[in-house]
Amino acid sequence: MNKAVYLDIDMDFFVEPIQKESVDNLRLFFDEACLLLPTAPVMERLKACGLTWEARNVHCFTNHKKSYTYWWMTKNQGRTVIHIDAHSDLYRNSSRDLRQLPNSELGCYNYLWYAIRDGYVDEVYWVLPDSLDCLVSQDKASRIIHASLIQETSLDDKGLHIQMQCIDITGYARHVLLHVCQLHQLPYFGKTCDKVTIATSPEFIPAKADALIFELCDGFGVDRSVAHNIYQQHQDMQKQK
Repeated sequence: MNKAVYLDIDMDFFVEPIQKESVDNLRLFFDEACLLLPTAPVMERLKACGLTWEARNVHCFTNHKKSYTYWWMTKNQGRTVIHIDAHSDLYRNSSRDLRQLPNSELGCYNYLWYAIRDGYVDEVYWVLPDSLDCLVSQDKASRIIHASLIQETSLDDKGLHIQMQCIDITGYARHVLLHVCQLHQLPYFGKTCDKVTIATSPEFIPAKADALIFELCDGFGVDRSVAHNIYQQHQDMQKQK
């Protein structure tokens, strides 16, 4: 694993049931019952994969599309993203030519396409929750990525591997690898993450899950004042119902 790594986490990974729909910046789920998964096993597994990070490079926010903003700010090319999320965030694109993506439509559901378009990312590990393990299957590949973009798929003990070819912002063809796997299937990286981005995604989780903000921020060394600020943003969104 020679490439530099971005670690990208969505808090909804730790919340069940998984919600499929949202409205940007509005809370749809309030007092619904939910199961909160512990964050400690994820942290332990990431460390066992040789991943480390510096607190100054960890960023926490509500809307997941802001991950793209942090990658755009550095403009580093050809990174590997470890995407720990209940959603792939590779939705609503069926065109190989990523130059057709309008900047006005960048959102929390598709920002990874924009990162691929701009050359920041050319390999993604989508680490999905155990409840979605059925997607780690070759016959599910076209449910994850539009069939017209897929060149080849394979399946082994490390997960489902989808090879795509896209046209990036330069107009050249770019080969992109998507690995769909569970946490225990992540390989050894032995890297210090260039960036760690954590989205709390209040649109996708009930209010009962908000306490996870503090657990995640503490685990990654984020200042408690940041956690309190984000928690308050979650609370303020409840008043808009």
